[in-house]
Amino acid sequence: MDCLTLDLCPPGKHPWLLVGALGAGMRAFAEILLDAGESVIGVDDEFHPGEQGNSPLVSRPDFRLVNSSRVESCITSGCQHVVYSMAVKEDCELLQQCRLQGMTPLSLPRALNLLLAGRDQVCIAGTHGKTTTSGMAWNILQQANQYPAAYVGGVMRTPRCSGVFGSGRFAIVESCEYRQ
Repeated sequence: MDCLTLDLCPPGKHPWLLVGALGAGMRAFAEILLDAGESVIGVDDEFHPGEQGNSPLVSRPDFRLVNSSRVESCITSGCQHVVYSMAVKEDCELLQQCRLQGMTPLSLPRALNLLLAGRDQVCIAGTHGKTTTSGMAWNILQQANQYPAAYVGGVMRTPRCSGVFGSGRFAIVESCEYRQ
């Protein structure tokens, strides 16, 4: 399967590998994937085996968090989609190993854009108020029975998460200018 088509695999069949999974943007992306019925393996140097971590994702049965030192088992576990945080350098060893295995790692913005392709994307940008404005816009569309997707850097009040796959034609995206 070509990663660039981003066809969603049946749940649990081919987990998504998220590199830098404990960051706010990757958390929201993981929540979107989980809401869509996918399973996710998160890799992060900040996670150490034996720790529970402070992310609510850790308690989900369809999400597994591992330290980058155990990544070899992730690569061989059938992951077909590899997405990396913008805080991860493109030449990091893990991404190089994925490429050697025939996988095409995607940056978070590219993967998000492909995942939400076909939806009208409303992007909220600026210096202050992006999270609040994004959450409010999502809530307004939700109240109007539009069932939008959401990608928000912070946790929204309702539904107490950062990412929602949704089923409507709109996607609310909190835009980030990091590493333009």
